[in-house]
Amino acid sequence: MQPPLEPAGEKNVHRLEPLTTSEDFSVLADAFGTPYCFWLLGGAPGRWRRQA
Repeated sequence: MQPPLEPAGEKNVHRLEPLTTSEDFSVLADAFGTPYCFWLLGGAPGRWRRQA
């Protein structure tokens, strides 16, 4: 995953622990036998995430 993250700059990338989500996203990929990866892109100030 490193090459796609390099343009953003290390100080702008925050690595989080894996977490579960409630999307039907995986159902589509499984139906076609396709590998998948779900990215969660935050759009809130960092202080909000730290308080959560």
